[in-house]
Amino acid sequence: MKKFFLFIIVCALSLSSSCDNDDINNSKTETWFLVNISGGFAGINNDIEKGTVIWTFNRQDSILKIENYNDDVIAFGSGTYSCSILNSNNKNYLSIEGNEFGGMITSGSELIIDQNMQSEGSGADKFRFRFVK
Repeated sequence: MKKFFLFIIVCALSLSSSCDNDDINNSKTETWFLVNISGGFAGINNDIEKGTVIWTFNRQDSILKIENYNDDVIAFGSGTYSCSILNSNNKNYLSIEGNEFGGMITSGSELIIDQNMQSEGSGADKFRFRFVK
């Protein structure tokens, strides 16, 4: 069941346009390491070794590069994706390949992407991704 939900995430990544938001960072690129996936219908809580899944946002080119070095973390296929960050009501939402992926919360060296937070309202039983620098 867990792999099914992670497969759904892969589909979302392969479907979603410009990462030009100063809230991520003032530099051209920003690298984040996925360290935890939690939530979903089954209530998973999986820690991931830092460096296994790496997201690099290139603000200038509106690109998200994902590097996945562990086949067990099937939620994120390695690849390069177009992305954008929507700001609505003072909250940021990540869109990948034109599809809204989730709400973004940054705090120092931590980034949370919560799929239950959408610009159109809240959801349930989706995933929360925690990244660190």
